[in-house]
Amino acid sequence: ARISRFRPPADANGRKTSSARSTMSYQRAFLVLVIARAASAVVNIVHDCDETFNFWEPLHYLVHGHGLQTWEHSPEFALRSYLYLG
Repeated sequence: ARISRFRPPADANGRKTSSARSTMSYQRAFLVLVIARAASAVVNIVHDCDETFNFWEPLHYLVHGHGLQTWEHSPEFALRSYLYLG
């Protein structure tokens, strides 16, 4: 009997062998993880709290003249520009 490269090996009754079943279970598990990851990316708006606080706190400081200023926007370090906030 010749084994095809595109078909999983089968036993004498034509059923898939355990290696083919384990490959299918790994593929199914991978698919479930990919779907869960994609759903999380769509549903979760803020993935990191710094994304929120590094935007709203400097914006409040600019608009109202008081409040917290993150170190990235402070004149001492000046890693980020205020143009992004405006």
